[in-house]
Amino acid sequence: MSGTSSDWLASREACALVGITRQSLTEAANKGAIDCLRNGRTVLYYRPSLLTYMAKRERRAAAAAVCSVEPTDPQPKDANQ
Repeated sequence: MSGTSSDWLASREACALVGITRQSLTEAANKGAIDCLRNGRTVLYYRPSLLTYMAKRERRAAAAAVCSVEPTDPQPKDANQ
């Protein structure tokens, strides 16, 4: 990881960019899904990594929406009634 100083965001900026809570951001970083730099209490998040994470979330959400289509009539009706 390298990049310019503008490629690194504080947690508040990173949360706003991705649209997640600080807790979710921290969990994603701890799992290795988002690259970050830690220096004492300061944590900076790598913008390209955040954008990749955001794109993956959007693809998963779109796939889930397609897979969760419910039938319009969940109970089949008896033709004799």
